[in-house]
This record gives sequence, structure tokens and C-alpha cells, in this order.
Amino acid sequence: PGSQQGHEFLGRYLLGLEKHDEALEHFRRGQIDRPDNLYNQAFSLLRLGRKGPADEKLKLAEAMKPNDPQILNLRGNWHLESGNLEQAEAFFMRSLALPAQLLTELIRAEAQTNVGVLKFRQGKLEECLEWQERALLSQPGYIYALYNQGLCNWGLKRI
Repeated sequence: PGSQQGHEFLGRYLLGLEKHDEALEHFRRGQIDRPDNLYNQAFSLLRLGRKGPADEKLKLAEAMKPNDPQILNLRGNWHLESGNLEQAEAFFMRSLALPAQLLTELIRAEAQTNVGVLKFRQGKLEECLEWQERALLSQPGYIYALYNQGLCNWGLKRI
């Protein structure tokens, strides 16, 4: 019960089960001065629709780790969900511009897919498809890219 690290592990497990309320409580009992913990809190808060508190946590995490691609991607998602597409794109592109050693193929694919979703929301369906293809080159079989690829093709009446 007193282990901060134990609470963080339990929070991550609960995130996997999409039990965001419960996960958040464990993250709050974890090492709250770590960027990974702040990221997980922000992720949970965002899934719970609590954008203001999520933004606060993300800003703190970014101040601690300004070049963390996961934090930048989530900041982009926050802006995407808030309708601020220019800011969202800026965060996704910052993530993609990081040196290769900071980006795993999965994180790169996530950012590329997110840019594609942004293009979809702008009505740029061909660009959406291009970004999904990039994501699939980075991470073959990436389910979110395949799903978004289907949406783009549906929008273009190719299905």
C-alpha cells in the first residue's frame, strides 16, 4: 500500500483495462514528480474528458522532459480534441522531428497516424491516406493506421 512504484504499476495495468478513474487514483499515489507519472495522469484525465487538468499535467511533464515524443504526441492529441488543429500539428511535427534514437517505430507510427487524423478533420483525405501509409511503413500492421486508412478510403468513396 505504501509503494509509490507499486501504485504506478497498478495504474498502468488499470489503464490497459480502460479503468481510467481507478488508474488515476493510483497514479496520484505514485511518484508524482516523474514525467512518466504525469503523462499517465494526463492520459487518464484526457480519457475522462477532463481537458483542463490533463493540460496542466502535460505542461508539467513537458517542462521536465521537453523532447519526450510521447508527451509531445499527447499534447498534440489534447489540441486535436480541443479543435486547435494548428497547435496539434505543431506538436506532432515536433515529435517526428526528434532524433531517431528518441523515437521508437511505434511512437513514430502514432505521431504519423495522428497527423493523418488531423488531415482527415481538415478534409484532406488524400493526405490522410499518405500519413497512414507512412505509419504502416514505420509499424507494419499498426491497427490505428489501418482503421484510419479505412475511414479515409470510405470518405473518398473507395470502399
